[in-house]
Amino acid sequence: MAAAALTPIDLEPFLLDPRSPAAQAACDALADTLVATSALVVRDPRVSSAQNDTFLSLLERYYAQPRAATAADERPEVHFQVGVTPEGTEVPLCAGVGPRPTWCAAKLAQLAPAARPAEAQGADLKWRFFWRVSDAAIVSDGGVGDVGSVSRGGGVGDAGMATAALPVVSGGAGVMPRNGGGDAPDDGGGQLDALHAPQVVPAAFAAEWERALDAWGHALLRTAYTVARMAAIGLGLPEGALTSAMAGGPHLLAPTGSDLGKHRALGTVLAGWHRDLNLITLHGRSRFPGLEIWLRDGTKLAPTVPDGHVLIQAGLQLEWLTNGLVQAGMHQVTVTEATRAAVARAELTAAEATRAAAAGAPAARGAPGAAGEPAPLAGADSAAGASVPHLWRVSSTLFAHSNSAATLRPLLTAAPERMARAAGEAGVQTPAVAEPGAYPPVLAGEQVLAELRGIALARSH
Repeated sequence: MAAAALTPIDLEPFLLDPRSPAAQAACDALADTLVATSALVVRDPRVSSAQNDTFLSLLERYYAQPRAATAADERPEVHFQVGVTPEGTEVPLCAGVGPRPTWCAAKLAQLAPAARPAEAQGADLKWRFFWRVSDAAIVSDGGVGDVGSVSRGGGVGDAGMATAALPVVSGGAGVMPRNGGGDAPDDGGGQLDALHAPQVVPAAFAAEWERALDAWGHALLRTAYTVARMAAIGLGLPEGALTSAMAGGPHLLAPTGSDLGKHRALGTVLAGWHRDLNLITLHGRSRFPGLEIWLRDGTKLAPTVPDGHVLIQAGLQLEWLTNGLVQAGMHQVTVTEATRAAVARAELTAAEATRAAAAGAPAARGAPGAAGEPAPLAGADSAAGASVPHLWRVSSTLFAHSNSAATLRPLLTAAPERMARAAGEAGVQTPAVAEPGAYPPVLAGEQVLAELRGIALARSH
């Protein structure tokens, strides 16, 4: 399958002046794209390629450790919601182990044979590390950050946004008071404490871990907050309808690690076909291809993520809040021809580094990877002077969540009038929301725990 690009939506007009015609047009385009496809690519001038690379390099070194070292970072008692989740643990709901859920079978039935996902039989081969990211600073500064320092023309303050806190919606939609800093909400029984467990800092990386993960995590979370504000506006909701639900949520930086030195056979399923349980999922660059996504119409894509851009997919909580108008996006990670080509380039780069080291010359950086991405970096030299390539596919992923104490209930009873009017003018069917009762009110934390039980990360009780 050829790599494909979604048309990027630029966040900069909104960041500079959210009331401008260009910002409103961007909000409409963002919402329309989420409804039509469940996914989009955004350009965010605050996203740093250097932070992305620092993050990827650190996680490559982490996952390359012996199993005995990473075992100390496992926290099964809190459903792996912090620390590392080993391969062979998480079982996708659509993996074919036992009866598939009704929603999964229905989605599969709608796909053309060529667009069907790879068949995964059992638990995922990927690892994952969960690092919770606080949104306290993002909420207080309006989710803007320092866009003025990297944007054209005047700074953010010129647009009147530098000190504007995010709007908060009171009452409607069951959005509960925010629980700042990601503290565990009081649910009366302590069941949600696992979603707010103490962080895990790997011992071998204590000097750099928090700084590097917080830097990348906050960059992605700012993007998530901006996308949520813009989506609400484009959907005809109050600007703070979605960000109010997010404030104080257990947002998770969630880099997966897949050992391509061990799992490199073409077609190997590293992460089975699934949707995400959270509100919005964000993907920065990975050094190895393999991610495949499905648009709402069943189109299968291998998306590209250029520098300074982020891939967005809707999660189940956003589907809930929009009453099914926006559907959670499906995706998988497999070993593709592009993955194998990137592995070959990484091994060639390492071999060249070894020869250069033996000759006493500086090693040249490898050729660019697929879609213009940097080639995977070689690892540290061994005692024998041989450079070992990092063959771990690390994802740059963040899960933006609703606050665990927020009640998820539909905010929409119909598609926005703007969408209905546009559909009528185009002679196509107006996007529809779900039938009444399809998304009953549920505490966000309980929704998360139920999904975790379904994928074998939390024990049923």
